[in-house]
Amino acid sequence: MKKILIFSNYKARELDYLILLQKTLAKTLSAKVSIVGGLGEIQRMYYYLYKIKPDIVFIPQTLEKGCRDLAKYVLDSGALLYVVPAEITVIPAIEDLLLNPDITYNTYFTKIFIPGKRYEKLLAKTDISPKKIKITGSPKIDFLVRNKGGQFFSRKEFSKKVNTNLKKKNIFFFTSFVTISEEYLRTDNYFSKAIKQLMKSNTCVALTKQKYIEIIQKLCERLPHYNIIVKPHPLESSLAYKKITASNFILLEQYSLYNCIKSVDMAIHWSSTVSSECWIKGIKTIQLAPYKEYDSFLTECSPGNPIVRTLDELQDIIEKNLDKKREKKYKEFQSKYLRENYYRLDGKSVDRIASYLKQDISKCKIQTTYQPKFSWLVYPILFLEKTLGVPVSRRIVALFLKSYDAKAAISDYVVLE
Repeated sequence: MKKILIFSNYKARELDYLILLQKTLAKTLSAKVSIVGGLGEIQRMYYYLYKIKPDIVFIPQTLEKGCRDLAKYVLDSGALLYVVPAEITVIPAIEDLLLNPDITYNTYFTKIFIPGKRYEKLLAKTDISPKKIKITGSPKIDFLVRNKGGQFFSRKEFSKKVNTNLKKKNIFFFTSFVTISEEYLRTDNYFSKAIKQLMKSNTCVALTKQKYIEIIQKLCERLPHYNIIVKPHPLESSLAYKKITASNFILLEQYSLYNCIKSVDMAIHWSSTVSSECWIKGIKTIQLAPYKEYDSFLTECSPGNPIVRTLDELQDIIEKNLDKKREKKYKEFQSKYLRENYYRLDGKSVDRIASYLKQDISKCKIQTTYQPKFSWLVYPILFLEKTLGVPVSRRIVALFLKSYDAKAAISDYVVLE
C-alpha cells in the first residue's frame, strides 16, 4: 500500500478541500493518506516525513526557502512530490515574485497541478518544463462546487449560530488585509527582487484596512435594516474590527467561507479571491478600493465587479443593486474569467489529480530512503503536546523561543493519519 502525505499550510483556508483530496486519493489509489500541518513548524514536518516515510508528498508551494528545502529533502529521499497551489488567483504581486530571475523551480517537484490556463501562461515564463505542468482545476473550487457536507450552513442555521436577524439581508465584507514583515522578507531570496513593491503593498494594506473600519462603522449606522458582516482572511488579525460598535454589526472569526456562502446577499471586498468564488455561486460583488493610487495591487478579476471609492458610493450601489440581477457587462466578464482561470467547474479536479498519480506510479518504482533531518528539540515538544495538549505545549515553547509564533502554530496544527 502506497503512503501519501499532504502538507497543510493554513488550516482555516485549506483543510476542507485537502480532506476531499485525501479521501479521493485513498479510494482511487488504495493508499494510506495523511494530512499534516502547518508548515510554520518546519522541524515537525521533517519529523513526520521521517516517521511516515511517504512515497508521495503534496505541498502547497515550493516558492519560499523552507518549502523548497522540504521539497528537495523529499525528492532526494526518492519520493514523488506534487504541488497543488493554495493561491489560485493571479495577482501582480504574485507574478512579480514568481518571475524572480534568481529563483529556479523545475527541479523542486514532480508535477504541479494548476487551476487553469491563466496560471499556465504565468508558469510558461519560468524554467518549469511544460511536461510538469498539468491543468486539473482546483480542489479548493471542487469543494465549493460540490456543496456537500455540514460546512455549508443553511441561511437559518447560519443566523442561529451567529445570532443575526434572519429577516434582514446580509451584506458581507470579505477582508484580506495581511502584511508581511520586512525582516521576514529579507531572510528569503524568493522575495529579494520585490521587497520595495511588497513594502509598498504593506502600506497600502494598512491604509485600506483603516479606511474600511471607518466606512463599515458609518455604513452600519446608515443601513440599520441590513446585517453588516465582516469575515476577515484567516491570516488577518481581527482585533481592529472589534472597535466597531453597532447592533447590526457581526464579526465572523470562527467560521469559513463555506459556512456562510449560502447566506451572502452581497459581497464587498478588496482584491480578494473570494470574489470569483462568489461568482460561481451567482452572488453580486463590489470592490471597495478607497485609494486609486494603489489600484496596481488589485487582482485581474477587478473588472468583474463595480469599483467604489467612498462610503456614499458604496451605500448608493448597495441600495440600488442589491435586489437587481447582475449587470450584463459584469456577468460576461465573470464567465470569461472563470473559464480562463478554472479548468472546469465540475467538482472533479481531485479525480483528475488522482488519475495523473496513478499513471506516474505505474511508470516508476518508488523506493524511499528517508534520513532524519529534524532537530532533537522536536521530541520534547511532542512529549509536551501528548501530555498537555497542543495549545499549552506551544505556549511553553514560545516562552523559550522569541521568534516562535505560538498562535499560528496552534491554529494551523493538523495531524490526520
